[in-house]
Amino acid sequence: MFLLFMPLAVITIILGIIFSLLAYTNRNHSFFIVGLIFSIISGIMLLFQIKNLFILLKDSDLMAMAFVAAWIGSIVFLVLSKSQQKQNSDDGLADSFLDSIIDEPNDDNEYTVK
Repeated sequence: MFLLFMPLAVITIILGIIFSLLAYTNRNHSFFIVGLIFSIISGIMLLFQIKNLFILLKDSDLMAMAFVAAWIGSIVFLVLSKSQQKQNSDDGLADSFLDSIIDEPNDDNEYTVK
């Protein structure tokens, strides 16, 4: 029933979570700005319908809970996108494995194309 009350808010929440995930994965400032705009717009729309939202959350409407969680998630991913660069611990292992395959003097391994 949440979709019937605020269809534009749902669209902006979905776009906000998409662009905040893109901002987090790509560390791109333009994705951050677009995600921030959609998160602010959806937050304002949720604020105007706060009474209906509390009624839906009180009635344990799963759709309302999912969209509120997605809105909060978009804010979390926007904050994380501006935090320190994420650490990727297995890059060195993959690079050393690929270097050992490339630098191997034997051409009769199973990875070469004949």
